[in-house]
Amino acid sequence: MTDADRADVSQIVVAVESLLIESGYSLSDDRRLALAAHSLAFSQRIRAHEKLPEIDLNDFPEIPEETVAGLRNALTPYCARHDSEFHDEEVLLFAMHFEVARIAP
Repeated sequence: MTDADRADVSQIVVAVESLLIESGYSLSDDRRLALAAHSLAFSQRIRAHEKLPEIDLNDFPEIPEETVAGLRNALTPYCARHDSEFHDEEVLLFAMHFEVARIAP
């Protein structure tokens, strides 16, 4: 992992974890590690301008709109700095961290 990777992962984890805390959730060390691993993959996709296969968020009504909006607000600035967009497929993956934190304290 490069210094740039570390800086990006740190920035992404802080943004997502701040949103989790604001929502009343916390992450165990193991879940924080999973979030960091996901953040690394996310940052690499963003920098490479890669996109995950298309997913329709409407197929996942159990994901609260507040979570979707919060994630977009938290991560769009990171994507903009890399001249990329935050897609629904990434929202879904990050939302899984919220769901795990919500159902398994």
